Amino acid sequence: MALDATVSRQSKRTWADVIPDQRNHADSTYERVFQWLDEWQRTKILKPAQAEALYLHAVEMQTYQEISSFVGCDYTTVLYHYNQAIKRLRDFYLDRLQQEYGEDWIYVLCSPCSERKVVEEI
Repeated sequence: MALDATVSRQSKRTWADVIPDQRNHADSTYERVFQWLDEWQRTKILKPAQAEALYLHAVEMQTYQEISSFVGCDYTTVLYHYNQAIKRLRDFYLDRLQQEYGEDWIYVLCSPCSERKVVEEI
């Protein structure tokens, strides 16, 4: 993900404004997180505001109030964007499981023998 990519059209913030200094992180966790955030936005699964709220709350562990003061909107708006991000991702991956395994996907997922296979394929 390009750090100069705009997070929100309204605020003109870029990911470089949102992301903390990555030099403190020795592993590739941030790189993987941003690859997925970029993919979810590119494929229109998440809107930029949803990706931002998801990243700041789930990865950076900021409260909704902290995010709202950074973003410049009410904390209920941040909460809404976060919840919409979770819902859209859940719906996307549940639909993907159903497409791949049919109506019995829940049994495939819960079966001890196939649990590892399903998780690895996703």
